Amino acid sequence: MAGISRKYPMLRRSHAMWVSRRVWQPRLVFWAGAISIGLISVLFALLADRAQALFHVMTSNEG
Repeated sequence: MAGISRKYPMLRRSHAMWVSRRVWQPRLVFWAGAISIGLISVLFALLADRAQALFHVMTSNEG
């Protein structure tokens, strides 16, 4: 790889960008936040469905 990177300095620069923590850290924070918001939304929807089912059971006249 050293011979190729001497011929093509952009290849060396792009490789350094891919492994740079400074480049990946904001992306990881963004994706972790997006995934956590998605999971919280799904959990909220499931809890809302259960609350609605419980409300239906409590307000039904059967029983």
